[in-house]
Amino acid sequence: ILATLQHEGYVRNEGGLGQYRVTERTRRLGAAYSEKSRLVDVGAPLVLKVTKKIKWPLAIGILDSDSIVVRYSTMPYSPLAVQATTLGHRLGLLESAMGLAYLAFCDEGERKILLDMLRGLAPDGALDADAQIQAVLATTRQRGYGLRLPKASGASATVAVPIALEQHVAGVLSMTTFGRSMTAQT
Repeated sequence: ILATLQHEGYVRNEGGLGQYRVTERTRRLGAAYSEKSRLVDVGAPLVLKVTKKIKWPLAIGILDSDSIVVRYSTMPYSPLAVQATTLGHRLGLLESAMGLAYLAFCDEGERKILLDMLRGLAPDGALDADAQIQAVLATTRQRGYGLRLPKASGASATVAVPIALEQHVAGVLSMTTFGRSMTAQT
């Protein structure tokens, strides 16, 4: 193990007497650990406990640039999962329940930045219906959750709520299920 750490630059042998010193490079190890990582570390055991109790699959999503990325999913532990897992899936901010929940509840400045970014990524004119987007986000805020209904028979549906940390949205919690068991009325 020490030889590998030395080869990678994390430790240095001090004089060949079996004494090693940690190098500056080890500081980088902690730099990747963020508030978002902590959200998943703290949330995952709680979400798994809930899934084991209620049987429904849950997921934790985190904002990553122009998408929500599923960082934890209990689908492997749920008898009601529609697929094996969604871990690692990138979900559009305007097309997914998680994305809508995030956009609807994040602060106005962040929302503006995200929508401007989406406009810049979309083909010309594809994201010009600002009034329509604002109406969808207002409906989401009024409901208190993001909703993605199935687009086709047999497709899944998702409901998502923001995970707030102090005054900002740190992530999103969702439940995905069979589309036929979730309608706009339920």
